[in-house]
Amino acid sequence: LAALAEMENRLKSERDATLAEVNRQVKMMKAMELLSRARLFLFQSNFGLAKQDVQAARDILAEVQPFAPVPLNQDLATVVQRLDLALDNLPNFPVAASDDVDIAWQILLQGVPAGMPETATPTAVNTATATPIPTPVPTLGPTPTP
Repeated sequence: LAALAEMENRLKSERDATLAEVNRQVKMMKAMELLSRARLFLFQSNFGLAKQDVQAARDILAEVQPFAPVPLNQDLATVVQRLDLALDNLPNFPVAASDDVDIAWQILLQGVPAGMPETATPTAVNTATATPIPTPVPTLGPTPTP
């Protein structure tokens, strides 16, 4: 009976740890979605809605941060700091706020575990090739006769 009780306690603690991890990942994905929407609102110059979404994402991440593993905890501290800067810059300095939101979003994207889907970020591809500049060729015209 003692062995069964120990096994039950171990399974319960593993289940609790797994549930906490899944809960943390869900909250982080929700924060990323809020930041994605805030980025869209910033692009549309809708600073009021952008500020609401940034604030909601910041609150979620600040709640998750104390219970996150050490490397992620440090990343979340940086993200929360960036979101605080963005909130301070909205609505008066939207370009600076947009930069801070983008940086926070990128930090979160780097911390997404390998098994979770990532949002594709389009990248520009330079397909231009160098074309030589034509050099003028002097033409010989008729020679004047004396």
